Amino acid sequence: MPLDHGPYAGLSCPFTLLWIERARATIAYVETLTGADYVKTTRAYSLAFEQAQDGALNDDETLTLLDRYIAGIESE
Repeated sequence: MPLDHGPYAGLSCPFTLLWIERARATIAYVETLTGADYVKTTRAYSLAFEQAQDGALNDDETLTLLDRYIAGIESE
């Protein structure tokens, strides 16, 4: 996610959406400062993932951005 896209909900805490085939359900594995938990109510996490996905760069844009960052580091 480019920094100039601003903050998005997924920055607040790391999470992973897990599809459990046997239960035919999605759960969220959420990490916090003091621990981690599995959450059955996943709507907020699904929305955060969609927001990040919508704001993400495509492959070519990502490579261009990384090249700019690398060029900046090398010139220092």
